[in-house]
Amino acid sequence: PLTPDTDPPLTITRKQCGLPDEAFVMAAFGNSYKITPDMFNIWINLLNEIPTSVLWLIDDNALTTRNLKLHIAKSGVNTKRIVFSTRANYEEYKQRLKLADVFLDTFPYNCGSTTNNVVQAGLPMVTMYGKTMVSRMGLSILSSISMSDYCVDDKDKYVQRVKEISKLSKDES
Repeated sequence: PLTPDTDPPLTITRKQCGLPDEAFVMAAFGNSYKITPDMFNIWINLLNEIPTSVLWLIDDNALTTRNLKLHIAKSGVNTKRIVFSTRANYEEYKQRLKLADVFLDTFPYNCGSTTNNVVQAGLPMVTMYGKTMVSRMGLSILSSISMSDYCVDDKDKYVQRVKEISKLSKDES
């Protein structure tokens, strides 16, 4: 017979993940191969426009991580505003999601199953959609739960929506 877990639930803090407590944390835990130069430039723009923000990414490919850090350094954004975390087991990953203020979806390859995890964590997610199936996964999932106002069809709206969430987050603090 199955027995319930008796271990206490895992709790993780921002500090343990290298995140400042007072920061607006923008998590993007999709696979690194989905991060296009255009998408990464949007995220850099967000770092410039939201001074209290940090970008939180997965460090699962040494070459990609090195290249992203180089790109950030060339952009003039302080490299300390990008935090890389190694992949975690599923329970820790779900706890990490709850530490962020917003989840940034990738485009044109949206996150698929990750979107479900983000929704279950209660984390707002901004997604940009296009005409292909892989660029409409976020739209499909968020629309099905009446959260289509987090779905946008262009870069400017994506940036604007994240900025709106950051202002709401600041107001709630």
